[in-house]
Amino acid sequence: MATDILAFCRVRKIATDDIKVYQTVDFDKKHTDNTQIQLQVDLPPEFPDKYVRALRNFAKQCLVSKLTVGMTTESYLSPVVTKRTA
Repeated sequence: MATDILAFCRVRKIATDDIKVYQTVDFDKKHTDNTQIQLQVDLPPEFPDKYVRALRNFAKQCLVSKLTVGMTTESYLSPVVTKRTA
């Protein structure tokens, strides 16, 4: 995911120094199909507004979402992309 976001930003010449990416996994040992994965992307205030929605859509298509095939539809939660205020 982080490398995907890095590539997205490099193509558009957007600084990546202050972008933070988090992945949270709520693992259910008894029922592994119930495991949930959530990605969060925290964007700096200077991130261009015109690319926030595009990055959100891009994050939905990342590799982690493809790896959850075979898990329940609730396993991969939509990525949360937020932009910090100054």
